[in-house]
Amino acid sequence: MTIVQALEFRGGSHDGVRHEPFADGCPFPDTLWRISWNDGESFARTDEELVDEEGRRRVVFRHDPDGALSEQAKRVFSGLPEPTAEL
Repeated sequence: MTIVQALEFRGGSHDGVRHEPFADGCPFPDTLWRISWNDGESFARTDEELVDEEGRRRVVFRHDPDGALSEQAKRVFSGLPEPTAEL
């Protein structure tokens, strides 16, 4: 799994916004799967990466108004086990 160094948001009112690693230089956790803004908009991590003009790899987070992308991202990136059905 990729260590998340930097982020870029696609869609919604935060389209094109970029976030850098934490001020202490630590990368974002590789289990990061969703980010919710104070205005209530949520963005889900995708498997898309891009390289910006400075050569930094950025993980793309897509606008997720209905939560469907977040559910998929949680299964892929969270590290949590898949739920099992109990009979």
